[in-house]
Amino acid sequence: MKFLYLKQVSKQTVLDIGGDPGVGKNTLLLQMAAIIAEGPERGPVVYVSGEESIDQISNRADRMEIGAKDLFLYSSTDIEDILAKIQPLSPRALMVDSIQTVYINEVTGGAESLMQLKECTSALLRFAKKTGIPVILVGHVTKSGEIAGPRILEHIVDVVMYLEGEKYSSHRLLRAVKNRFGSIDKLGIFEMSQLGLQAVSSPSEMFLSGDQHSDSEFLTGLAVAVIMDASRAFLIEIQIFLALCVSGSTASRHVNGIQASRADMIISVSSSYCCCKHFYVHASIIVSYTQLWNYF
Repeated sequence: MKFLYLKQVSKQTVLDIGGDPGVGKNTLLLQMAAIIAEGPERGPVVYVSGEESIDQISNRADRMEIGAKDLFLYSSTDIEDILAKIQPLSPRALMVDSIQTVYINEVTGGAESLMQLKECTSALLRFAKKTGIPVILVGHVTKSGEIAGPRILEHIVDVVMYLEGEKYSSHRLLRAVKNRFGSIDKLGIFEMSQLGLQAVSSPSEMFLSGDQHSDSEFLTGLAVAVIMDASRAFLIEIQIFLALCVSGSTASRHVNGIQASRADMIISVSSSYCCCKHFYVHASIIVSYTQLWNYF
C-alpha cells in the first residue's frame, strides 16, 4: 500500500479509483488516507464523504485499528463548500467519496449528471494544480465495468485505477489503466481482512491446490501453466477430468470465465492426446479471477 502511494500519488495529482459496489474502494481510500497522514512528511489529510456519515467512517476506522491523529473526516456534497473548508488546513491530500455524489450549484443538473461529473472533476483538477494538494477520488462503475459518466472523465484525471475482485473471494486486484507520470505495468494483489486490505506476498498460492494432490494417482490430467498479467507472472493450475459417456447420450458443456471456443480447443487437444474416443472430457480451470482466464 505504501508503494502505491509513493508511485502513483504525488503533488498536483488527481487519481480516480473505480470498482464494483462492495469491492473495498472505501476501505482502500481510508487506508491510503491513514498512510499519507502517518507518512514521513506528516500532515493533515481530509476524507470527504457524500455517501456515508462521519459515524460510519469512524466505525470502519476503529475496526481497521486506524488511529491517525491528522486524519480529518467531513461529510458534504457541495464542491465549493468542500474546497472552502479544507483550504485553511492545507492538507497533504484530499479524499472524495465519491465523484458521483458531489455537485456545483452554478451547474445545471443534479449530482451524477454528465455535466456535473465533468465540471466537478475539472474543479478538483484545477484545485490540485493550483495548490499542489493531491486529490484521490472514488468512482462508481457501470455494468460494463467502466467508470460511470462520460469517457472524458478518464481523460481529465491523471491516474485511473480499478479495484477488482470476485463476489465470493477475499482477494482483490488493483491495476492501473492510466498513469500520466509512469507506467501501468504494476499489479497489486491484496486480501481483504478485518484490518483492511493486506498485501499478498505469494499470489500463485491462490491458484494452486498445493499438496492435496501429492499422490501420483491425482497428478494425471493436472498441469501448471504460467501466465503474465501486467509485469507479474502467475502459476495457475489446469485440471482435465474424464467421464465415461453413456451410449446415445448427448453431453452438454457449461463454460464459466473462459470463452467456449477456447475450452473446446483445450478439450479437443486433451482428447487427442488421451486417445479416449469413448470418454467425455471435462475441463476445469482452477483460477480465481476471470481477468486472468483471457490469457488462455
